[in-house]
Amino acid sequence: NLPLPKSNDIYYWESKIFSKPEATTIAIGLSTKPYPSFRFPGYCKHSVAIFSQDGFKCYNHPLNAQSYGAPFVKGDVVGVGFRPRTGSVFFTRNGVRMAEAFTGLQSYNLFPTISADGAAEVHVNFGQAGFVFIEANVKKWGLAPMIGTLAPPPAYGQDKDSVLIEACNVPGTEPKDTDPSFSKTHGLLIGGAGLQLHF
Repeated sequence: NLPLPKSNDIYYWESKIFSKPEATTIAIGLSTKPYPSFRFPGYCKHSVAIFSQDGFKCYNHPLNAQSYGAPFVKGDVVGVGFRPRTGSVFFTRNGVRMAEAFTGLQSYNLFPTISADGAAEVHVNFGQAGFVFIEANVKKWGLAPMIGTLAPPPAYGQDKDSVLIEACNVPGTEPKDTDPSFSKTHGLLIGGAGLQLHF
């Protein structure tokens, strides 16, 4: 419910793909706020992400996408690690650390971000449960403690003038497909502990 802190050496969180139809693309990464809800993270300035469709990583612009790993599917656990002092970002997949993905993001307030362009179910772990990536457990890199001492995020709909949650659509107010400004990409800046996201 706040930007990633900058006091520790590394902060880490994981997301597990519980359901993802083949046609749905999920992007997992970090972005600043405000961030356009109709854009994947990695497509706008000061944002990074990896994509389920092709395993590519992307930084600041869609044309900056580079091959990074295999596509991820239902059942995969994707982790995001951030080093505030160097501004570097790394990803893990199913408990295996991948190469350093990006550097130079230390001067921005970054939020964990997940976006999908279709139906998907993603469970997020900020440290309230054990990580699949063992090193993060041992070194206590989680954003939320195992024993909860942080305040919970606000109730949905009570987030006005807050950095806590920004969703692209409020239930019941979605634009029609005929609306030229409508986009099928649904993004959510997330924070707090124990969130379960359904797109």
